[in-house]
Amino acid sequence: MLIRSKLRDRVGPNDRLIIDGYNTILTIVSALECRTLYLCDDGIVRDLRSAYVKDFATPLVLNALEILSEELARLRVGDVAIILDSNVSWSARHAEVIRKIISEAEVKLAKKADIEVLSTRGIACSSDYLILKRAKAIYDLAGKIILRNFKHKVEDINKYIY
Repeated sequence: MLIRSKLRDRVGPNDRLIIDGYNTILTIVSALECRTLYLCDDGIVRDLRSAYVKDFATPLVLNALEILSEELARLRVGDVAIILDSNVSWSARHAEVIRKIISEAEVKLAKKADIEVLSTRGIACSSDYLILKRAKAIYDLAGKIILRNFKHKVEDINKYIY
């Protein structure tokens, strides 16, 4: 099934969001760092970051977490789980920081975050192609935040391929 056909435009109080934590948070950080982000042909906003941030106490990461927390409060969804890859250095510390800022979310460490996102019942929030390809329902949480707050940093690649 095509990614675009599974992409939800809205979520509500009966929905459960399963957030690919590092992917979503670092996509928002990329916007805060003034990196260019891309609206891809599948309707998902992506960055080109390939590295993780070790220190989650930096102002940029803390700001990204505050933005994410505000968006989750605005959406008023029923339930939120943020999944972090436990193989990432300092992931337990990152989970603590996230829990302090986004207290309404369940933060889980998993050996394979992508498998955990896919096996947990709910709507997947990620820009990771492998997750999106296999998920039953998708909400581009980072993309919605970026298109509302940082639209000037988004390059629509569709204008080059269609």
